[in-house]
Amino acid sequence: MQKKRGMEMSIKIMNRLEPAYAEKIKRLENEVTSHDQISLKLEIDYKLAFMQEEIENNEFIYLDGQEVVGYIGILSFGDSAEISGMVHPDYRRRGIFKKLFEDVKKEIKQRKFEEVLLLADERSVAGKLCIEHLGGKYLNSEYEMSFVDHPLDNRSRLEFLKSAPEHHRAIETIDDACFGKSYATTCDSTYVAQHQGVIVGKVRLEMLNNVGGIFGLGVLPTYQKKGYGKSILESSVFELKKQGAEKVFLQVLTENENALGLYLDTGFKIDSRMDYYEWELI
Repeated sequence: MQKKRGMEMSIKIMNRLEPAYAEKIKRLENEVTSHDQISLKLEIDYKLAFMQEEIENNEFIYLDGQEVVGYIGILSFGDSAEISGMVHPDYRRRGIFKKLFEDVKKEIKQRKFEEVLLLADERSVAGKLCIEHLGGKYLNSEYEMSFVDHPLDNRSRLEFLKSAPEHHRAIETIDDACFGKSYATTCDSTYVAQHQGVIVGKVRLEMLNNVGGIFGLGVLPTYQKKGYGKSILESSVFELKKQGAEKVFLQVLTENENALGLYLDTGFKIDSRMDYYEWELI
C-alpha cells in the first residue's frame, strides 16, 4: 500500500480493496451515475468477493481528507486489463483523473499486459473525451441486459448440469470455437448442456448479493441453429432463480446480432451500452 500526501489531498494505491474504501467508492459511483445519467463498470462487489489475494496494485484512490473524490480501478483477466474510473462532479477540471492515471500507467508498464482496454458509457461525454485525449482507439461496444418477467419453457431437450473435471476439455473446445480463446473454468460456476450424452454447449453462472450473472454462453458450431442456445439460456435463468437471484443480467457485444436477438426474444432488455477503447502505453 502506498500513499502520497499533499495538503489535504492524497492518493492511496492498494493491491486490493478494503471494505471501508469500497463503500466510499460505491457512494461516489452513485453520485456520478446519478449526476451524469450513465453506467459505470467498476465491479466493486466482484473485487470484494473474488479478488482478495491480489499482489499487484489495482486500486487508485484520490482523497480529499477521508472522502473519496476520484477513483481508477484495474480489472485484469490474464494478459488483458480493463480500466474504469470516475471523478466527483464537484472536483472535475482539477487534474485529478490525470494524476491518478499517471500512477496507473506506471503499473501497466510493470505488468506488461498484451491488451489494455479503457471503458466508458456511450452517454458519457466527459469519459469519451478523456479517453480520446489519452489516445484510446474505439474497439467495440457491449450491451448489459437484464431479465424481465417473461414466460420460459423449462421442458428442455438438453441435460443441464454443473461441470465436472472430466468436462474441461469439452468446455475448452467450445470456448475456442465460439470465442477464439479458452477461459479459466471452475466446476462451481460452469455448467454444461448435453444432448444424447454429447456436450453441445456451456455457460458460466455467478451469484453475488442476490444478483445472477450469465457469462460465456456457447454452443458448438455443428449444434447451432437447433434452439440449444435458447434452451441453455432459459435453463440458466431457472438455475439462478432457484439459487435466489432477484435480478439476472448478461453482457453481449452489440455486433453479435444473433445473440442479441436471442436474448431479446427470451425476455432480456437492454439497460446500458459500454464502449471499449484499445490503449497502448507510449
